[in-house]
Amino acid sequence: MWRRLNQKKERTTMKKFFALSLTFALCSFLTVSFGSGSSASNQPNARQFSQQKSNPGNDSSHCPSCAHVGAQTIYAPIIELPESSGTEINLNCRSPHAVDVTPTFYTKKGEAFVGSPFQMQPAEVKTVDLKTLMPAAIRNRHDMGGMTLSYTGHILEMWGQLRLLRVGHGNSVDVLFANLSDNRSSVRNAVWSTPEHSSAVIVIGNAGATPTKAVVQFSNGDSQQVEIPSFGTELIRRHAEQHGANSASIEAEGATVTAADGSGNLIFAGAVVSDDGSFTSSIRFYDTVNVVQQNLFATNFRLRNVKPLMLLRNTGTESILATPRFRPVSGDANNFIDLAGVTLSPNEIAQVDLSPLVAAAHDRSDFDNVSIEVMNTGQKGSLVGALNGTDETTGLTYDVPLRDIGALRGSTGSYPWRLDGDVSTIASITNVAPVGSEFVVQINYPGGHYLLNPRKLAAGATATFDLRKLRDEQIPDSAGHTIPLSVNGGQFRWFIHGAGSGRLIGRVEMLSLSRGISSSYSCNDPCPPGMYNVWLDPGGLILALNEEGGETAWEMDSDSYGNHIGPFSPWVAGWYCSDTSVVDMEDNGTYADFTGLAPGTAFASATINYEVYVWDGMECIDEGMNQTEADGEVGVRPVISGPHTMWWFNGENPSGYATQITLSTTSDATSWHWQAVSGASKVSLSNEDTDTVTITSTGRSDNPNDVGIQVSVNGQVSDQFNITILAPYRFTYVTEGHAPSNNFGYISLVQYEIRDQFGSLLPSNVPINEHFTTGVINDYSGTNWIRDNREGGTSVPPSGWSDEIDGQPLSRNPFPIPTAPCSPLCNTPVHHFNGEWRVGSTTAGAGVLVQTNTWYRYVDHGTHTNKVSPVP
Repeated sequence: MWRRLNQKKERTTMKKFFALSLTFALCSFLTVSFGSGSSASNQPNARQFSQQKSNPGNDSSHCPSCAHVGAQTIYAPIIELPESSGTEINLNCRSPHAVDVTPTFYTKKGEAFVGSPFQMQPAEVKTVDLKTLMPAAIRNRHDMGGMTLSYTGHILEMWGQLRLLRVGHGNSVDVLFANLSDNRSSVRNAVWSTPEHSSAVIVIGNAGATPTKAVVQFSNGDSQQVEIPSFGTELIRRHAEQHGANSASIEAEGATVTAADGSGNLIFAGAVVSDDGSFTSSIRFYDTVNVVQQNLFATNFRLRNVKPLMLLRNTGTESILATPRFRPVSGDANNFIDLAGVTLSPNEIAQVDLSPLVAAAHDRSDFDNVSIEVMNTGQKGSLVGALNGTDETTGLTYDVPLRDIGALRGSTGSYPWRLDGDVSTIASITNVAPVGSEFVVQINYPGGHYLLNPRKLAAGATATFDLRKLRDEQIPDSAGHTIPLSVNGGQFRWFIHGAGSGRLIGRVEMLSLSRGISSSYSCNDPCPPGMYNVWLDPGGLILALNEEGGETAWEMDSDSYGNHIGPFSPWVAGWYCSDTSVVDMEDNGTYADFTGLAPGTAFASATINYEVYVWDGMECIDEGMNQTEADGEVGVRPVISGPHTMWWFNGENPSGYATQITLSTTSDATSWHWQAVSGASKVSLSNEDTDTVTITSTGRSDNPNDVGIQVSVNGQVSDQFNITILAPYRFTYVTEGHAPSNNFGYISLVQYEIRDQFGSLLPSNVPINEHFTTGVINDYSGTNWIRDNREGGTSVPPSGWSDEIDGQPLSRNPFPIPTAPCSPLCNTPVHHFNGEWRVGSTTAGAGVLVQTNTWYRYVDHGTHTNKVSPVP
């Protein structure tokens, strides 16, 4: 049974508000180069859920976490650099339905060119050459700036990322889209590495309707002001030698960019490119006004065989102390390494000395990959960072976000993944809260999805998911499904789950040495999915007395776009049973075990805690924990005891054969009622309203177990108790023998076995009788042979008995005279007559008719002819 949630009524009053961080600050780029659509999980595989109504519409009372449907636009400030060899765009549809998307391209001066609309299928993820989306007339222009993707739907329902290929003959560079409806401040801060003989490219795009001036203040004291047309783009280049004396001790530079008009319309990107291609990295700009807290975090940073680089910049007005902490990804999160704190004056940049970390981790495999927290004594937004690592074997540069945890929607993720060629994809999720936090993972791929049960991470712990390992080793999900070996990509979705969970961050790292790909993708959804419904499986559990069985609680969630995710195990606070005299219950968390004690019905329910998330139009709000019930019932059916076979002899009751049996059930009850539910014409019942019933056979079974008896005790109906009614059915001819007789001329014996309707020998001696149905018909002219008219019967062994046929008493001068058996037997009949055989009584004509035949007497022997058994 299931219960639809009414969150409007059940919502608690406690609210937790989280500031909205910028989408572009949370979304770093991951490229995916497969073009087949993935199957969204809006078709749950639970029987109970398939019987329910879909979540109607977008009304917040039905989907509190759903943003409203409307015109949506996402914007990227640059689509190419002179140093790049081309551009690919990753397209990521999170919708449960097809989405029509229109691309628009802008020159650096803001001139617009609208491309042809295209359609993305539900959960489809693909990467295409950007030129294929551009109007043919502009594909070879070199003055292009940014682009937009427009669609009608929910916020973030359609997403995209750009990859600039082989920038400066090195790695690719990620360019992030920004959601134009987000709340952004007018200030951005960044810090970046400036290796010798490198240059930095700062990209500023204007997503506003009017020209906007940007004031750029560099960390060395330089400043620059540029005016950017509406949807135009400005590039500012800084060479390593320009960063000035204030930063001469380190190879780093930073900048603060402010929109002169106070708007949040300026969108940023950037890259650092060394002249020899040995170092290529993105520049990440952070909105230091819209942050949640003062510390910085990173997940799954590589240390093994990597030359790491961490830069920190104080963007505040007071000195701060920053202390980096490193936790092993694969080990105990409490076994961390803290480095010495770094004191930073206002606007100061410091390169963190990571050599103690590298030395400490040298002989520890658990520190091959680490999660990072930089603890900051300053105010929120007073610290920004950059985190890079150069692989000493492959030469790839790993660019990892080092950032504030962001708004609540940062505890979700919807990332592309791919495995074609040498591409690898590893997802990581880190608990940045001081308490244990739970999350759910669903991996979509073309034709299906792979769902994992909720997993709880300890404070500071990290979970990783190697997509190639999951696929190649055919590791099953919670339902036993695996990712087909033919699948090369899809969509990795995760979200925070469970009442009282803290905060999580996540990303996907995608690498390809042959293609120069080193990307990180961490885009999110507007809100974590909310509880859609819960139920118990089975909703109605039926047990026998002393039988054990269980009910399992399940949850289905609905995300911000209307996708259904699940079913998976909910957060169960406890179980309830209405009548412990009927069943004994054992609470096992997500399921309960029951043992039947007495016939009857008990109602069962699981109390489920869940968090309520609400989208208020601009941000996702956590309104705290709530509870609901998943309801079911447990019935204990009575058990019938007694024999499963009985006999029928057409009203006769031969010794050793039960033609009447007694069935019984529990006597500890107040009401009983017995009935035949199948084969009722073959039995009669007496004492039907007591704890025992007498069954009398009135016919034989046509098939085994074709008579069904049930009893209802205290309203609970037993399983069907099946009975087979056996009966004598056929004589099986065995042989016959003939011998001379001094008194009768000859004696003939015709031997038979007696079998039931299913071919088995009857188990013990049984009475039989013969009955003649015609007079004697003479075949020999002038004969005076007679038939002894005495009919009757005897008790015989079913495994072998014989009918004795004599000639005629020689003392009576019979004509013709019976002789000893000829060899071969003579064929001179004297007379014949018809009759029948019955089993169950020695009285002629009583019992079950089993065979009809004709008795023939010949001059030298007797026999049965025209045998019919069984008799129709």
